[in-house]
Formats: sequence, C-alpha cells, structure tokens
Amino acid sequence: PGGVEEFLWGAFGEWGDLESVRVVGAKGFGFVTFAYRVQAEFAKLAMADQPFPPFAPLLTVKWAHQEAPKRALAFPEGPRKLRAPRGPPEDPQLAAQALHSYCAAWQNYWAHAQQQQQEQQEQALQQQQVLLQQQQVLLQQQQVLQQQQQQQGGEGEAAGEEWPQEDPETAHANVERLMNVLSRVEGLSTSDFLNAGPRGVQTPQP
Repeated sequence: PGGVEEFLWGAFGEWGDLESVRVVGAKGFGFVTFAYRVQAEFAKLAMADQPFPPFAPLLTVKWAHQEAPKRALAFPEGPRKLRAPRGPPEDPQLAAQALHSYCAAWQNYWAHAQQQQQEQQEQALQQQQVLLQQQQVLLQQQQVLQQQQQQQGGEGEAAGEEWPQEDPETAHANVERLMNVLSRVEGLSTSDFLNAGPRGVQTPQP
C-alpha cells in the first residue's frame, strides 16, 4: 500500500492540489481527494485507462459517489437569489419604436433602389429614341442626295458614279453600321456629325 499511495500522490498531484490519498489494500482501490472540483474532473479524464504497473495493467478512475464530492461550506448557504436579467427592462413602447425604425429603414432602402432602377430604364429608353431619330435623319439625307443626282441629267451620270444609288434595305443596313461605328468612338458627338453632313455636301451647278 505504501508504494501505491506514493504512486497516486505523484500521478494525480500533477493535476491539482491533493488533500488526501487513502489506499484500501485488501480491496485493491484507493481514494484521492482534490481541493477543487474542477481539478478532480481534469484528473479523472486524464488518468482514466492509464497504465498502472506493476499493480494493474490499466487504471480505472471514477467518482467515489454517484456525484462528484463537494466540499463542505464553513457557513450554511441561505436561499439562492435569482440574478437580475442583464440589460435594461423591456419596454413595449421602446420595442415598438425600434421595430418601426427598422421597417422604415428597409422601406427607404428599397424605394431608393427602385427609383434608381427606374431612372436607368428611362435613360436607356431616351438613348434608343435619340438613335432612332439620328437614323431617320441619315435616311432623309440620302434620299435628298439621290433626288439631286436624278435631276442633274447628263452631268448627273458622273455624279451617279460618285454617289451610287442604293435600295432602302441596303441604305438602312449601312446606317446601322455607321451608327455602331459612331457609338464606339470616344469624344465624337453623333448629332454634330449629322449637322455637319448637309453643310459638307456640294451640288455641282448645271
């Protein structure tokens, strides 16, 4: 028993403050008492199923009673007092105000997002309308040029070679290609280009 007691003091003493170690040699078990419950719990987990030569192949550790032993209090405790809940007391009016503010913030957020989306759609629609108007102006200019070429007579044949006549479908396709090119050029105003078109056309005098 002396060797077992010495082993228990050394093995279990690493896990906390031991108050006592008692070995019952005839029954092959002993009692180890810690000063604090948390130390006993750590020691129980750490020393379970550890080798215990030459006394036993493995060490079995369990509570001496069904529950962990509790230290006796120097003074008896009175009835336990319930802890007050943390934070300010709940006020229905404050909770309602907080909920209203939360809902109002979300409503403002979604309203602002929808307004931005609507403005973007209107801007895209205006851009499409401007492009359509520019296409119509180009088509009108081509029609005017074709009419002038037809009225020139003999000299109009030479002008016809310079300004070949095109069917409406081909002219419309050319206008679309021209608009795509103009839209990709940075710093170029399509309206200025269209306004400069009539001024750049010179009609030969008969």
